[in-house]
Order: sequence, then structure tokens, then C-alpha cells
Amino acid sequence: MRRLLPLLALALVGLVAWMLFAPDNNQEPLLDDTTTEINVEGPQPTAADVGPAKRVGSGNEEEAAFTNRPIKVGNGRHELGGRVVDESGEGVPNAWIAAYSSPFAIADFVDAPEELLEKPLEFSLEPLASVRADEEGYFDLNGLPGRVMYLTARAPMRLSSGRQRVSPSELGKDQKVVIKTYAATALEGTVRDSDGSPVANAEVLIYPGLKYALSALRKRDVFVERTYTDGSGKFAVEAVPAGMVLNASAFAGPTHPGTSEFGPGMRNGNLRTTVNLVELGSLEGKVVSTDEEPVGGARVAAIPLDLRMVIPVLRNVPGWISTSDGGGNYRFDGLPFGQYLMVAQGEEGRSAPFTARIVGPSGNEQTIVMDTKNEVRGRVVDSAGEPIANATVALMSVPDPEGAEGGMRGGFGGGQMNFLLEMAKEALPELLPPDTSATTNSRGEFRISAWKQARVRVDAPGYATSDFRFNQVPDEKSPVLVLQKPGGIEGRVMRAADEEPIEFFVVQPDLRSNALGDNWARSPQESPQGLVIAEADEHDHSHEGETAQPAAPREPSPREKLEATLGDDEHLLIPNTPNLDELKRIRYADDPNGEFKLVGLPPGRWSLQVRADGFESERQSVTVQEGKMTEEVEVRLGQGAIIRGVVVDKRDGSPVEAAMISASRSQEGGFTLLAQGFFEGQAVTVSKPDGSFELRGADDGATWMHVMAEGYASANVQIDAIEDGEVRENIELELLPGGSITGTVTDRHGAFLARRMVVAFSPGSQDFHQGATDEAGVYRIDNLRPGNYLLISVSLDDESLFTGDFMSMLSGGRFVPATVVEGEVTTVDIVDTSAGGCRLSGRLTKNGVPVPNAMLSSIAMGGSGMFDFRMATARTDENGNFTFKSLAPGEYALNVESSEWGGQLDLFVDDMPEDYVELRVPETLVLGRIVSSSTGAPLQGVRVRLVREDAPGGMAGMFGGGGGWRTRANTDEQGTFEIAGASPGDYHLIVEPETFGDFDPETQEFEGVNETPYRKTKTKSFFLDEDDRYEVPEIQLEAAGAIRVTVKDQEGEPFQRGFQMRAIPVGGGTDEESFDGWGWSGNGVVSGMPAGTYRFSLEARGFATQTQTVSVSAGSTTEIQMQMKEGVELSVKVLGSDGGANNSALVTVYDNSDNIVHQDTGGDENLFRNFFGGSGDGVRGIGSFAPGRYRVVAVDGSRNGDTWVTLEPGKAAVATVRL
Repeated sequence: MRRLLPLLALALVGLVAWMLFAPDNNQEPLLDDTTTEINVEGPQPTAADVGPAKRVGSGNEEEAAFTNRPIKVGNGRHELGGRVVDESGEGVPNAWIAAYSSPFAIADFVDAPEELLEKPLEFSLEPLASVRADEEGYFDLNGLPGRVMYLTARAPMRLSSGRQRVSPSELGKDQKVVIKTYAATALEGTVRDSDGSPVANAEVLIYPGLKYALSALRKRDVFVERTYTDGSGKFAVEAVPAGMVLNASAFAGPTHPGTSEFGPGMRNGNLRTTVNLVELGSLEGKVVSTDEEPVGGARVAAIPLDLRMVIPVLRNVPGWISTSDGGGNYRFDGLPFGQYLMVAQGEEGRSAPFTARIVGPSGNEQTIVMDTKNEVRGRVVDSAGEPIANATVALMSVPDPEGAEGGMRGGFGGGQMNFLLEMAKEALPELLPPDTSATTNSRGEFRISAWKQARVRVDAPGYATSDFRFNQVPDEKSPVLVLQKPGGIEGRVMRAADEEPIEFFVVQPDLRSNALGDNWARSPQESPQGLVIAEADEHDHSHEGETAQPAAPREPSPREKLEATLGDDEHLLIPNTPNLDELKRIRYADDPNGEFKLVGLPPGRWSLQVRADGFESERQSVTVQEGKMTEEVEVRLGQGAIIRGVVVDKRDGSPVEAAMISASRSQEGGFTLLAQGFFEGQAVTVSKPDGSFELRGADDGATWMHVMAEGYASANVQIDAIEDGEVRENIELELLPGGSITGTVTDRHGAFLARRMVVAFSPGSQDFHQGATDEAGVYRIDNLRPGNYLLISVSLDDESLFTGDFMSMLSGGRFVPATVVEGEVTTVDIVDTSAGGCRLSGRLTKNGVPVPNAMLSSIAMGGSGMFDFRMATARTDENGNFTFKSLAPGEYALNVESSEWGGQLDLFVDDMPEDYVELRVPETLVLGRIVSSSTGAPLQGVRVRLVREDAPGGMAGMFGGGGGWRTRANTDEQGTFEIAGASPGDYHLIVEPETFGDFDPETQEFEGVNETPYRKTKTKSFFLDEDDRYEVPEIQLEAAGAIRVTVKDQEGEPFQRGFQMRAIPVGGGTDEESFDGWGWSGNGVVSGMPAGTYRFSLEARGFATQTQTVSVSAGSTTEIQMQMKEGVELSVKVLGSDGGANNSALVTVYDNSDNIVHQDTGGDENLFRNFFGGSGDGVRGIGSFAPGRYRVVAVDGSRNGDTWVTLEPGKAAVATVRL
């Protein structure tokens, strides 16, 4: 749990980081974009139409006409009518309605998804079709394509909540869709240059704050608006979401952006913001060859390592590239201050990447060394071995900085590589022009500046573009790259029931094996079984009725024939399809005959996934031969189940419109709901104005309905399992508004903190929300499910967050508990003592040498209770220096992770504005020797863990403070071990002989599992003083036993899912005395146990926990068999004598034979699990159990109570125990 917050931060920006992978080889400059002509109310200009951004007062300040509300008739053949209404159902006059292909603006496209690769992050917001409503709110959209679409409606001070999903089955019908809008807030702003001057004609994008991306996704309200500043540098937007932290990004040139964060605003209120453009500087230097000769004509790319620069970079890659002159000199003028990934390339080669920083108007000179010595020679041939002339071989990777002379320059290294740096290294080859390339001669030969680990892309007219990796070529051999002529697939999609065509569907091909690949040794007709080998799928019917035939003599395979043409010094490379081609191949079909056609497919075995709204998705294996079309492919889609019902307000039974409804086999929370409705063919629908819904294509076996609606808490409702093809009627889904949490966030001095992030997280209620304080330091989070929540007040350092240094971005935070009750507002004022604290700087050394690139996590000690948890992070630079921006006075456990040392230090912070400390790694040493008790022989490879005992309680311990730190070592061939650098304190050792070998993905088992290892041992406690050397008395390990389990499913077949095993000594035991393991494919081993009797349990999600009492003998393996059965979820509601909820009681569950099937072990972690594993009324999840009768016992000190509960198949149960 120590890494919860850094991982949360990683998730917050993960969506944006994905953008870096989009290629842009033909990107136009930002200020010269062009847009397809559309019918608009007034002109719809591009940046070029508006004109270049300029400072006010520079002359020529004529305002450009612009509208972000175009009127457009689309290119499709369908229409859709509807009405825009307000909260009371009254029409909204003159609202603007637009249809898009995606619920999120980041994934908008008009005709095909491949458009996302052509102009990534353009955010033109061009709709498929758009229109204005009449005075009563009615509208008609025309020219719509036949696929799932998403509608938005906007009017002064009014917005729809995100984009509303519309099924293709609703197109062209008389019934009208209803788009509900809600009160919003207006926005006014100004864009200013770094010197304060207003900037005219600057493009402005408004969108959710990047730090709040998860909240926006969860609400499906990823709002994006686009406008331009007027002649005075001002801009205005008639409506932006209320209650949401927003960002405004302005662009005054290809490399001149700026960003502001503002909000949250109130409904029917007004917001103002000022966007200050970044300061600009220059960067210059020289490009030289490996021989230090100047290289002219080389292109030098400077890619900013800053998420705030992603949009301007991907929109205009040429703006971030400079070309060296005849003397090798290059220069960048007007780049934003910050850190950059630099790389140079030309016909003669490419440099290794390095980092450079611009901190002032004039940057330092940077010399770039291009690798001009390494080269690869090879040939390009066709599948018959004939040479291909005029093929282009382009370099698609950058040299490894570890292998480059001097390694990575610029301050990242030591095994702690910056996240954005790694992403940028992968994305660079897709972004850069193909300067480093070669053209094959008439014999198909090429010579390219590259190296053994390089990746190249080969393109030739009439052949499929392919990627190759040279690291597959043995030393002393040259590569032969084989290109193949593409083929295609033609077919028809129909209903399985009556073979009538399906008009609207999506086809997504996936290449499973190339025709020349290792797993395609011969053609299907020559297969020894006479069968086409295809992936198994529950809906794959492509080979039904086929029977195995005897093997027959065969001719050499195409690959074998091709390899026979190679010279002794050559090695054949099989083509790989570029990853981004997968997106290009997706086809949205709108055809009355249900026909589709896919072209440009390399020969091989393809898996076609076909999805259609209201049908079950289907996979079908298809073979594509070189240069040929595979025709008359027929794909039949099953109708799937149909669920009909109504969504109502539980308080008064009134209908809930525009609710999103889906069904699945598992109970899902807010995180899983994020992707609902994103893909065509998912079983998702929206309720009508009367609350009714029809969900088509529900999966067989679905047992949960999921509902989300504006103004209500999301809900998961369990139903009886859906059967294939079933029509389920009269499902009533009830929603409640939920509860709210509000309060203030102040620092340790009582000052209110504006725009402080507040996160509400509840594993028990499966709910997650983000909020923020306003300018007065007040926050409010509505529509929370009832339950126990952990509120986290978080201060994220923007510079660390946006530059990808996620491990040091948490500058402060406070955790506090809260309970949400339905219909009530819970007030929780948060005092974040880390705010307004001491700015602590210092240096970390080991043996007098700085420890670079170390992650530091400070965890406050001595809190006021279990949930008093405060944490901040920092990172040391190359000189070991670090800074915590704000720490409250007191004692801290400082966790250190680096390639030099990992452990924990004690830290004390004084009550002063600023301070400086020198920290050093302790010179303590714990050493010892481990031998066999029976033979006295040393034991090699035994794992030894040093565990600190003087640990704090509460969350600090669970997150790594105090006793949470553990360090380890393995014994050498002499059986000896050493653990260095532990802080003073009380410790003991845990000795664990290794029980697992290497996991084999083919067999899904561990190879080399030791079933009779030596037993796990805990030593006596000892005290380490500062810089102490402690020699542990010789540890003699006794032989131990093991348990090997064979697991079957309900049909008696091997259980194919992963499962967790745990063996606890009968009579109880602590976590350190338990023995755990994981099993796969119906087999598992737990070993290292002393002789005795154990309660052995198996757990797998969705299945009943299985337990068995097992006796173990030293030196032998006890073999048992167990069977997994689908379980019934059991929750327990524990009440005190006063009827109030009790979250501290320990629960034990007995089956009807009085065997223990669940037992709480106590401690802080159990209290944490109980508090956050349940709802506000004391209900907490216990687990899944087999149907039957159980006794539930709850104990809290001297108070106890018990009850009986009967679990029935498919029906979750709650057992209420009163103490």
C-alpha cells in the first residue's frame, strides 16, 4: 500500500500519456491547419483563417470571425430528431446540438478511427452533424452515419452532462431522443504574454484539469471547448461545467503555449481566468559524427518532457525540429523553459537521446554525437525470394543511451528513469520524419546506419508495410527482410436466428500469425491434422463439424522454401505489422446488405471480431492468402438476451431519464464503469423520459445491472442470472441521490486552502470521487453511495506531475475517515498540517558519497489515531540533494528507494519556515549463516528478511512507516548473508527458503517447485544501535512439509483460473506464521511448513472459498484434491447493543459442520478492511461461499453475538449480528 498515491497519480495522467504514441508524419503547422468546408452560421475558421496570434498593440488588430457552434449536415444517410430540455423537462430554445463518434473529445473522428493518427489532439471539435434547436427545443440532425453516436447540447449557462449515447437502432425513427441539460457557469478570460501584454487571436482550449481526469471520466463529462481571443486578448465561453476544476490552454504559436487552472464554479455563476503564456528561450549547439566531424543537414528534435506541451508538440512536430547548417550548427529560438529530450538524425545516422534544459533566454550549447559508424547491410525480398528494388528501409528506433558513449546525459538515471522520458523515447521514432533511411538497389540490397537492437520499417509499392527488428539476427549474419503482397477479406454479417443482414456493425481484424511465422509451419491444407488451427472462443463457430484427418506427406512449407534460397551468412526476418495499423484497420459498416470489405491485410491467420449494437460479439478465424481476397466470409451474430425495465427514483417512484444502464457478470464500481458504452456492440442503453429501457445483447450469465444518472449515486443491482437469448421483463432499477460530504480544508495555521484536491474513496461501496476546494477553501462532493470513505486531501506539485516525475509529486496530504448516510450531508473539516509547514531541504549520502535519484517518502509518526496518515514525497538529484516543500513539525519515517540503497531513516522536522538536514545511510550491518540442521551443510538461495518491530499502528504502519519497512538478502554458496544500512531499532529475522521456480507461460506452471524445502523460521528479537554490527547466531533450518493441491471445477475439469492458497496452523496464527501461495491451471503447492495440522483454504474471485483440514509431515508432501464451486456473496452487518453500526468486531463464519470457513485475524489491517469494506450501516463484505447454512459469530472484546444464515444459489445474503 506504500505506493497507492504514486500509482493513483500515474492513473490520473495515463490517458494523456497515451497520446504520445500517436504518429504525425504529415502534420501541418499549428497556425496553418485546414478544415473541411461545412455549412455554418458564419465562417468556421482554422487557426490560419484567424491569423497568427499577436500581442495587442502590435498593429493589425482586426478581430477574426469565429464560431464554435457550426451548423453541419453530415456525410451519412440517416437522420435523428429530438428535443433539448432543462431539469424540469421544459424545452431549451436555440440550443446547439452536435453528434460525435466518441464519448470523449480525445477520440473524435468523422469517418474512421485512423483519423486519430493523422492529426492527433487537433481538438477541432468538428461534429458528425450539428444543428440549432427551435424555440421549443426541438431539433433534427441530418447526414448521420449508421453507428453508435454521442450527442451534446449547449446553450447559454446550460450544458448536457457529457455526451449522451444514441444507438443506431434509434436512427430514422419517429420517436424523439431527449437531451437533458443542467445549469452551468459562464467563463471569461484573458491570454497574456510572459511580460503581461494581452495576446490577440490566440487559440484557447478549455477542458477538465489533468489532475481531475479520473473524476471527469467517471462522470463521463470530459468537456472540451475551443475558442479564440479577440483583438484585446479576451475570450468568453457561454457555458462550462459547474463544480469541476478546469484547465485553459492557450496557443499563440507552434511552440508558445500557456495553461491556467481555475474553478470549480457554481451553477448559474461566472468564472474568470488568465492564461499566461510561458517564457521562451533558445537552445543551440553542434551535430558531429562519431569521428567528431560536423554533420550538416541533420534534423535535431527537441521534445519537451512536460505533459502540458503534448498538444502543441503533436499538432506541429516540425515546430520542434531544427536543421543543422553546413558546419553542423543548429539553433532553436522561442522554446518554452523546461527539460527536453534531444535527438539528431540524418542520412548518416541517428544520435542517442539525451536531456537538456532551457532555464533562461539563452540556453547552453549542446553537442550531439550521431552514431555514424554502425551500419547494417541486408536484402529485401518477396515471399518467393526475389529481390525488391526501390524499397524504402527507414530507421524506427533510437540508440539505447546505456550503450551510447557517456550514457544518458542530463540528470535521469540510476535505475529511476522518468516516466515521460521513457514514453518519449518510444514515441520519437513515430514522430520524426524518416530521415535515416535507405533505398534498395536492383538486387534488393540496402545499407543503413543502424545497430543490432534497431527496428526498421520497410515500405514498397504493392507490398504490405512491415516492421523488422535486427536483434533477431545472429551475430556474423546479415538480415533478409521479406515483404508480402497484401490480401483482403470480403464478407457479410447476419443475424444467427434468421440469417437476415445486420445493417450497422464494426469489424476489427487482428493478425494472429503471419503466413511465414514460426507458428505457421505449413499451409492449412498441409496441416498434419488437416485443420486450421485457431484460437478458442466461446462464440467461435468457424470450424464446427470439421474432423481430424491422418497426416500425409507434404511439400516444404513456403517459409522452408524461402529459407532454402538464403546464403550461409544470411538470416530470414519475418515481417511484423506496425502496432498502430490495428487502429487503421477498424471498419464501421453502414450497409443494408450487411456487407464489408477489408483490404491491405498481410497474408496469415486473422481473427475477425464483429460487434453490433444489440448483439453478442463474435470472433471468427479467417485465412488470408498473399495477394488474394478471401471472399464470402459469413459472420452470424446471436441476438443475445434482452432486458427490459424501468429506472425510477426510489423516494417517490418517479422515472429517471437519461440513465445509462448496462449488465455484466460481476459487480462493478466506478473505475470499471469508465469505459461503459465506449465500444460499439457493448450492451449499454439509456433510459427514456418515462424511465423505461431496453438493453439488447446482454451477456449470457450476467447477474448485475449497473446504473448511472446525473444527480444520483451510481448503483449496482443483483439479478438472477441471464440465460442466452432470454427476454427478461419488468426489471425495476431504483436510484437514490446518495449522500454528500462537505467541509473546509485549512493548513496548520488555520488558513483556508483554495483548489486543494479532495478524493473520496470507498472500497466497500465501490465508489470513487474527486473534488476540490473553491477560492474560499470549501469543498463539496455529492451523489456518494452510503458507506465508509477515506477522504484524502492532496497537494500535488504541478511541476513534478506534468514533467512525469510522479514519484516526487506529492508535496503533502492528509487522510481522514468519513461516513456517508443516504440523504444526509456529512461535514468533515480537514486540517492538513503538512500545508504551511517547513520547507525542508537536505542531502542524502552513503559512506560520504551522494545517493542520486532516490525516491523519498516521508510518513508522519505518532498520529492521533489509526486514520491519521500524512505523507509527502521528494526525489534526490544527481548530487543527492532533495527538498520537501512543506512538512509539519514532528517525527517522520523516511522511506528511501534507490539503486544505491533501500531502507528507512528517522527524520525530525522543527517548527520553522525553512530548514536543512544532512542525512546519511546508517553503517549498521546484520550478518549470519544458515545451514541444514540435519547435515550442517550451508544452504544457498535462502531468503532472509529483516523486520522492524518498534512499529507504529494505524495506516502509517500499513503504508510503510515504522515497522512497515522490510529489507532482505539471499544466502550465498557458503550460506552467509549480509543486510546493511538498517536504522537503530528492534528487529527480528524471517528466514524463508525459496519455494517457487520460474513460471512457464506455456504450461502455466512453476518449474522447479521445491515441495520439501526447509521450514520458515523466525529468529529471536535483537536491538541494533547506530552503526552497529550484529552477527546472528548460526541458523539451523529443519526440513518441512508441503501441500500439493489438485483443483477441479464443478464439471470435474481442471480449474482454469488463478487461485490463492493459504495454510494457517489450527488454533490460530499470525500473518508471519501463515503460508501462502498461488495456483494455476488446477495445480498449486504451498511448502515450507513445519509438521502439524493446518486449515488450508482456496480463494478465487466469484467462487466459494474452499477449506480443508490437512496434516503435514516434515520432509514429505501431502497431496489433496479440492473442487471450486460458484459462490454466493455473504455480507455481515454487525450492530452494537444500541443498534449502531460496529466496524471493529471480529467475525468468524462456521459451516453447518462447525468448520471454520472464514476468520478475521484482528489488528489494524483488519480494522481498516472492516471500515472500508462496508457501508455506513455496518454492512461489510465477507466473501463468497457455497450454498448452504452457516453460523456467523461476531466478537468485540467482552461483547459477542451470533446468527444463522442460509445461502441460496444466485442470491447474495446479509447476516445481521447484534452484540
